[in-house]
Amino acid sequence: MARKKSNLLKMTDIKKKYKELDTIETYTFDDGKELKFSPFFKVSVIEELLRELAEKMNYAHEKGIEINDTFVLHYINFLCIKYFTHLKDSISNEFEKQLQEMEWLIDTGYYAKIINEVFLPQELHKVMDAVTDINSRAIFFEKLEKDLQRKLEKLDIFRMQILSKFEDNAKESVE
Repeated sequence: MARKKSNLLKMTDIKKKYKELDTIETYTFDDGKELKFSPFFKVSVIEELLRELAEKMNYAHEKGIEINDTFVLHYINFLCIKYFTHLKDSISNEFEKQLQEMEWLIDTGYYAKIINEVFLPQELHKVMDAVTDINSRAIFFEKLEKDLQRKLEKLDIFRMQILSKFEDNAKESVE
């Protein structure tokens, strides 16, 4: 009788899968220009992208730059273009310059082609899911912080009431 092959996960399987993530492909646009890109988005690179997103959103908030949902979606996609194509080396790290570069990408039509034809939808979903997860956690922690603040305020009021009673009792015992 033939022995059944083990289907247990091995480090060699993980290494092979990891090497697949390093794949670089080339997309040729209608005008003949080429784009080198990663078809598979590494979690570690997504985390790097999210750090930049958070930094730039904080910067925009500090500078009073108005941000809406449409802008955030475009900016996340722009960061995907930055982090998962060869353009990373030429895209600025300065927010104001990035806004100009994003506008150039959108107005020239390259942005839509890259987002709709080059990147795999499931890879873009990985990024959006990570953003949603962070937002959900932030909302949860914000709610938790408010709940804790209310409880601390109640404890503070209770503490003040107890101190007041002690003071009243101390005055009565002195008299």
